[in-house]
Amino acid sequence: MMPNVDGGNCCAGYAESSGDGGDAHDRVWADPQAVDAIKAGATAYLTKPLNPEELLLHVRKTLEDKRLRAELARLRGQLKRAGISKHHRAEPAMQQVFAIIDRARR
Repeated sequence: MMPNVDGGNCCAGYAESSGDGGDAHDRVWADPQAVDAIKAGATAYLTKPLNPEELLLHVRKTLEDKRLRAELARLRGQLKRAGISKHHRAEPAMQQVFAIIDRARR
């Protein structure tokens, strides 16, 4: 239990102070409206009392997602530096490559 603060306010403060936009953590909301919390940017909706194992799994997944987004950005940069532009998407082989990249991004 956090005195005088709910999960949403705690996460908003963390996102502001961390400099990573809050990507490196799961947001825990006391708000019973899970859909609203997810729409507001939460990566997970955990209910109290928190299950430490579930929390750890969500944190690990969030960190892995952040790592994959960084890798995707690096690979896109390599494509750009190699001169592969959006018009290459018309080629069937490149359509497959970009489909894989787009799936990884999600």
